[in-house]
Amino acid sequence: MRGFKGSVRPEQRDFTIAMNSLRVRVEQSFGLVVRNWAFVDCENNLKIWMSPIGKLYVVAAIMTNVKTSLVAEEHDGYGNSISARFALSPPTLHDYLHG
Repeated sequence: MRGFKGSVRPEQRDFTIAMNSLRVRVEQSFGLVVRNWAFVDCENNLKIWMSPIGKLYVVAAIMTNVKTSLVAEEHDGYGNSISARFALSPPTLHDYLHG
C-alpha cells in the first residue's frame, strides 16, 4: 500500500507517516526471520515451485518466536530489537507453546 502523494490534507499526511512506520516494522520482522534462519532466504536458497517455501517460512517464524522468548527470559526481557522498540516483552516460552 502506498501513502498519499502530492497535495494532501493533514490527516492524509499523518496516515502516510503511520503506515510507513508500520511497514518498516513488518520488514524488520521478515528480516529477523531470514537473519536467524538463512535457509528461508528466497533470493539465495529457495526456488519457487521446487521448495515448500511457505511451510519452511512458517517453521522459521515459529522458531524465531521461540528464540525470542528464550533470549528474553535469559537476558534483557525483550528478546529482540523489535520487541525492545515497542517496549513489549514476548510471552514466556511456556505461554507461547501452550497458549
